Amino acid sequence: MPERRPTPRGKPRVVCFTAAKEGAGKSTIALNLALAWAGTQSRNVVIVHVDPLCRNDLAFQLTLVSPSLMRLIGSPVPMSQWAVGVVPLADTPAEARGLAPSFVAEALRGLQARYDLFLDVEPSSPLRDMAFELAGLVFWTCLPHRSHLEATCNMFQEPKLPLDRFEVVVNAADIPGGLALKEVQLFFAAMNKSVFCPMPWEKELPGCANTGRILVAEQPQSDWVKALRPLLGRVMEMRPG
Repeated sequence: MPERRPTPRGKPRVVCFTAAKEGAGKSTIALNLALAWAGTQSRNVVIVHVDPLCRNDLAFQLTLVSPSLMRLIGSPVPMSQWAVGVVPLADTPAEARGLAPSFVAEALRGLQARYDLFLDVEPSSPLRDMAFELAGLVFWTCLPHRSHLEATCNMFQEPKLPLDRFEVVVNAADIPGGLALKEVQLFFAAMNKSVFCPMPWEKELPGCANTGRILVAEQPQSDWVKALRPLLGRVMEMRPG
C-alpha cells in the first residue's frame, strides 16, 4: 500500500519496546500502539524487529511481505492499510550475526528521515544497547510473575542502562495466578522506578495473533486497548530525536 504521507522530516520518534524475558507481550503492545499512533497522528510507523533469530511474526497480522533491513537500503518500506510497516533485521539468523551495530544504527537513522520507528528488541539481542542509544523512550514490559521481576532486577543493575528513559509496563497485570499489582509496584519502588502503566489481561489477544487480526483495529473500546492511552500520551510527550 502506498504511504499515506511522509513523516515530517527532522521530527522522528524512536521508541523501544523490550523486556527481561520473552513472552511478556512487548511485540503485541508495539503493534497495537503503532496502529494507534499512526491513526491519531497521521504518521507512518515502521516496526523493526531487533531479533537475532529474525522472526517476523507481526507481518502476518499486517498482511505484509517485507524485505529485511539488510536489503532495504534506499527503498521504501511496504505499508499496511493502517500506515504501519514491519522490517526484520535480516533474512536468516546467520545473516543477522554478521551485522555490525554501526551498520544497523546507520540503516535505522536512514529510516528516521521518513518514518517513526518502533524498535521491538529481544532480550537476547546483541544490538540491545545500540537500540537503547537511538531511542528517546523505552517501554520495559513484564508480566506479574516472579521470574520476570527477578530477571528485571538483574538487568536493571547493569550500569549502562538509560533507566531515566524507561517506562515500566506491566502486561496482564490482573492475570489469574499473577502477583498482586501492589506487590509489583513495591518491587519497582525499591529500585526507584514506578509502574507507568498496568495493562489488563486480555483473552482475545492470542486469537488475534493466530488469525491475523489486530485488537486495536477490531475492538478499540476494549479495556486492553484503552490501557494503551497512557503509552500513546507518553509517545506524544517525548522529545522527537
